[in-house]
Amino acid sequence: MKATNRLTLSFLREHPQDAAQFLQRLPLDMQRPLLTAVTAEDAAGLLEHFLPSSAAACIQSMEPAQAAELLAPMPVRSSARILAAVKQSGVVQPILNLLPRHDAQRIRQSLRHPAATVGAIMDRDYFALPNDISVAEAIKRLQRSDKPISGEIYIIGPSFKLAGMIDLDSLFKAGRQLPLRSVMSRHAPSVSVHARIKQLSARREWQHSHHLAVVDTEGELVGMLHYPKLLQAAGETAGDIPTTDAFGSMLSIAGLYWIAIAELVDAIMSGRLGKSARSGKGRQ
Repeated sequence: MKATNRLTLSFLREHPQDAAQFLQRLPLDMQRPLLTAVTAEDAAGLLEHFLPSSAAACIQSMEPAQAAELLAPMPVRSSARILAAVKQSGVVQPILNLLPRHDAQRIRQSLRHPAATVGAIMDRDYFALPNDISVAEAIKRLQRSDKPISGEIYIIGPSFKLAGMIDLDSLFKAGRQLPLRSVMSRHAPSVSVHARIKQLSARREWQHSHHLAVVDTEGELVGMLHYPKLLQAAGETAGDIPTTDAFGSMLSIAGLYWIAIAELVDAIMSGRLGKSARSGKGRQ
């Protein structure tokens, strides 16, 4: 093994959280070769620190046998968190069939929730940000994401615990060099994954937001609860949706336009756009 490879492997083993943060910034087709080049135990240690959506994308891109090999060394709780993020894709069952029977049974139990609880109707496909990045990195991840994004973004800390939230307007106005944790709000309305559906439609938080974070018993972010889905499950009409959501959607769209305009201005000022690209005002 080359010295550089030994140093890389040492870094992955001693600083898996830092390594995972760096690795998630790479394209998926660059993540897979690294994860498959190290031992399953080392790869599992990295994947365990990925955001659920990033880990899910990796798992979905692999053959079931390869995915099961990476998930097997993980704690059951971590494996369940990743597989929950790909629950709707059809790859979970083939992977579970290849895991040790006891672990697979515990993961299946973790993925099931009684029909009358939030866990049964929550959305597992959500966008969240870690609290140990800068505002600039947060905006980059926002641009790259293909997940649904509304007016507020939830933020997670170590062990994927809900740490706070930030609305798009505040994110775009914050200094790019600032740590995300310094500009986020530490008040993030949430609901337990085990909460009964019938008890939630009257919560005051719906007056200000169209969705709430869903957390487990240890405060880990596991999904999102959307107001129309809650009303539908509770047997009510979904016509009376908080009006602030319309503003949130407008804010979201305006924020994305703001990103595009800011990048265009930056490209022009730095000279990255050639004269021909800037002077072609007569082209259609």
